[in-house]
Amino acid sequence: MKLLILLCLVCYGVLCMNSAQAAEIGFDEEFCLAEDRAEALKQLIPGTPDYYYYWCLYHQLRGENEQLEKLLEQWIKRYGHTSQVEEIRNREALLNYGKDPGKAFDHIIRKLNLRFDHQKEQTVSKSTYPSILDEKAFSSDAFINQALSEYSDLGGFEVAGVEAMIEKRLNPDQRRDLLRRMTRPQGKNMVQMIVDDLKYKHSGGFGSMNIHNQLLRSQLDQLAGKMPELLKNSNFVLAYLRKMQPGEDTNWQQNDQIKLELLEKMYQYVRPLEPLFNSLKAHLIYHILDLKRKNGVYDRALFIEYLKLPRPVSYIKQAILETNEGRNFRVDLNANYSSSTLFGRIGSDEPIVRDYLQALLVDQNDTGIFQSYIETNYLNRIFAETKIVNGIGDMEQWFSLLNAHEVKELKERIELDLLPTNRLVIRPQDQISLDVRVKNVKKLIVKIYKLNLSSFYRENMEEVTTAIDLDGLVANEERLIEYPQPEHRRHVEKFAFPELKDNGVYVVELIGNGMSSRALIRRGQLYFAERSGPAGQLFTIFNDEGEQVEDAVIMLAGQEYKPDEQGVINVPYSTSPQNRKFVVKQGDFAALHTFYHQSESYNLTGSFHIDREALVEGKTATLVFRPALTLNGMPIDVGLLKEVALLITSTDREDVVSTREISGFELFNDKESTFEFKVPEKLSHINFAVRAKIDNLSQGKKIDLNVDRRFSVNAIDRSEKTQSFFVRRSGTMHIVELLGKSGEPCAQIPVNVEVKHRYTSRTLLTTLQTDDSGRVYLGALKDIQYVRLSGADMNDHQFSPGQDQVTQPEQICARTGSEIVVPLPDAPDLKIEDICSLYEVRGGTYVEDFTGKVSSKDRGLLIKDLPAGDFELYLKQSLNTIQIKIGEGKKVRGYLVGQRRCLPLTRPMALQIVEAKPDSSGNKLVVNLTNTGRDIRVHVIAARFLPEFMIFDEFAAMQPPLLGITALSLPESRYLSGRNIGDEYRYILERRYSKIFPGNMLRRPGLLLNPWSLRKTETTTRDALGGGAWSGAVTPSAQRAPSLERSRKKDAAATSMQGFVNLDFLEEPS
Repeated sequence: MKLLILLCLVCYGVLCMNSAQAAEIGFDEEFCLAEDRAEALKQLIPGTPDYYYYWCLYHQLRGENEQLEKLLEQWIKRYGHTSQVEEIRNREALLNYGKDPGKAFDHIIRKLNLRFDHQKEQTVSKSTYPSILDEKAFSSDAFINQALSEYSDLGGFEVAGVEAMIEKRLNPDQRRDLLRRMTRPQGKNMVQMIVDDLKYKHSGGFGSMNIHNQLLRSQLDQLAGKMPELLKNSNFVLAYLRKMQPGEDTNWQQNDQIKLELLEKMYQYVRPLEPLFNSLKAHLIYHILDLKRKNGVYDRALFIEYLKLPRPVSYIKQAILETNEGRNFRVDLNANYSSSTLFGRIGSDEPIVRDYLQALLVDQNDTGIFQSYIETNYLNRIFAETKIVNGIGDMEQWFSLLNAHEVKELKERIELDLLPTNRLVIRPQDQISLDVRVKNVKKLIVKIYKLNLSSFYRENMEEVTTAIDLDGLVANEERLIEYPQPEHRRHVEKFAFPELKDNGVYVVELIGNGMSSRALIRRGQLYFAERSGPAGQLFTIFNDEGEQVEDAVIMLAGQEYKPDEQGVINVPYSTSPQNRKFVVKQGDFAALHTFYHQSESYNLTGSFHIDREALVEGKTATLVFRPALTLNGMPIDVGLLKEVALLITSTDREDVVSTREISGFELFNDKESTFEFKVPEKLSHINFAVRAKIDNLSQGKKIDLNVDRRFSVNAIDRSEKTQSFFVRRSGTMHIVELLGKSGEPCAQIPVNVEVKHRYTSRTLLTTLQTDDSGRVYLGALKDIQYVRLSGADMNDHQFSPGQDQVTQPEQICARTGSEIVVPLPDAPDLKIEDICSLYEVRGGTYVEDFTGKVSSKDRGLLIKDLPAGDFELYLKQSLNTIQIKIGEGKKVRGYLVGQRRCLPLTRPMALQIVEAKPDSSGNKLVVNLTNTGRDIRVHVIAARFLPEFMIFDEFAAMQPPLLGITALSLPESRYLSGRNIGDEYRYILERRYSKIFPGNMLRRPGLLLNPWSLRKTETTTRDALGGGAWSGAVTPSAQRAPSLERSRKKDAAATSMQGFVNLDFLEEPS
């Protein structure tokens, strides 16, 4: 439009120069108003100038170009290039501008003798500054030297620069600063640097820096070899123990064998250490002794090692506490080492010491082996009691070692204890049995209850505990067992329950001589995996063997939800999102779980791309839109959208707004939507918006969704600037062109260049000068983060060097034995250790280096043969980290179900562009892909300059969501011993099982009162003692809600894209 106005003004001036009139006003009026102008022209004399003029005007107005050209030729031949001839030719140029603008411009330029080679007067000589950037002066070494010269430490370095300095020769202050900022134990010289730093003045010692605790176990071994004194440093020892912790995929919490191996391995490391670590030694020995006791093993040698340690307890031999070690290195029984050993504090150790003494003294003739460690009176009492309760030797001899009060207490003591050997976790192949220690019980009542779990959960909505009220319930089975042993004898009984073979929760209650013990036995579990679907939350149910349960149902808020043909249960969304409990039921078995009942929350996002070089005034541009419809963060079918419309709003330099709405804008799941439009005149801003509606089933109404993006262009037209920078690439060379508003090169212009390197925080500056083509040459710009260009009469321009980019996953979950491919932007030409590092992570620290499992493949990294566990892949060029979680288990509908966790499986083989190059003819671009699928699409975009609007930034922001990892555990049984049932309940039970004598024919007493009541029954003689209450500690949940890892996902592309330059000078858009 700008050019058309200019042309009209020029032609108007040319026409005004023809002051002579073609004829008198009278014929002009007759010619213009005639109904038949050809008839009016017959009045003119053929061959006269007026004849030619008006007949040419007649043919021109009718668009008869051939007749016009023939008549003009005759006219010029007879009269030459008169003013009337030039008037007709000027009119012809103006009228045909829309069809052939080039021809019209040539005519005007020739007519007015116009020139367009004017340039701004140069103020700089041709050879003042170079036009080529000195790459050596802006190399990595140059930036490093600058940073080292300005700072005494590494304060001038970014993270990438700090890592690059690992192998450099550093002074002590620089070395300390590097170690302070390091987060990963990489580098061949890492151990030696730490040794040198620890020996340097003002060192805070081991543990004062984060990198100390992040060292690999092999590096800690090297460090201890170089500095043996570290074995006296508690921070070092505890850091080493953390490296021994089991992997994240190991269910060590419920496996006594793994626990025991872990503790013994830790103790073997700690055992030879100085007495300074007596508390840690006691901590480890105590838990080893406890685990062995639970498996029926009493280790005498290890127990004696424990007794030798100076502990502040009443029963210890005072001579131990009076030694130098006893005075200075006493054991702290409350010391907490759980962060390193994973086991809790000791607290009181007397119960386990007493238990071990009683187990080990049974077969001994005297107490000689323990006399050096245990106080004599305490040891004699334990020894005598052990012989008495086991019926060994001369009872008179043993009773003589006790005083009257102790004898009375021993005889009257009632024991009905569930032993530690009872299984905490009962697996499907295990037979249920109970080990019970019995003393002073003549009649033992064994009651077995099988709970109706679905009914219990539905009514109570809480987990079953040992405090469950069994009042009024009839036992499924009841046994009465009589024992002939005297009151002072102790015996261990084993009760087998082969009938308890089905999954469920059982309560076994033992009652005898006024005491009661209870076992809450759990067998089997139902777990779930949950994700969002189009109509609700989708649940997949699986059992404790990792197999999908296709016939399970969910009971929630009085409703029962059944599975579909694939065994997936759909629970509709809620209108009030909150945590809710629900019951999973399969046959007679049920499990109680909690989940977050989500609302039906839709979100429409999308990536808009418009090629900047296509936004040329009057030309046709194409909008590319990739939609993403999510429901609670999960992608769903965009076909659910209704009344989809595209709105295009443009604003020109005068702030005049124009809006166009395209109804029925079609969206696709498997491809992008496109729309062509004509670029408006004087464009300043253009905004694209997609609006749609969707049915919200839970609310019963339609809701509005929208997504938009704003692009600002041609900012130079709103400024006084007349020159702009344009950056292009030729191979690896970055070329900057300084062009005027019409696209003319600006030669011999100084350009200030500011360069920022990825290694350092400061920039380097230089001045270049454009050559005769208006260009400066910046080179490959390797490792350059950005370049800022500036100069007089031009706007500052900042750009990042053009380089290949690729999207990489944030988290990969795979099964053991899987091969994993991580794409890279470029084909790796370095050693693997210079490209990445791969460390196993346990307990939040790095443990072992698995970089040897990584190899290069095409344009990516191939990882294989990883064991189960968690790993961190660190890419040194991009500074990105990828969490890799490997598990063992069974695959269930996209999940990997193990005994410790449920992993959402991801695609281990990522899509890659292996190669893109011209074919043999040079006319086609051949793009080779690997790991493709049926939904793969390839976009090819060609541009003259580095684009202001990058399609990668738009499309890379749309990444699939991270699914949560669900923590699992096997159901645990609970055992409680020694509850006093109370006098009333005892009286009823004794009468019930007592011998019947003839006499009173009245009915025997039934259950008079609540057997678990704490109320007292008053009589005329004395108050009956009430029974104790069961402890109701809740069993740990077998499943914890999914946890989402920290995400470094790209933020969605900015809602407004800024563009300064004007590209209207381009003859054709890209």
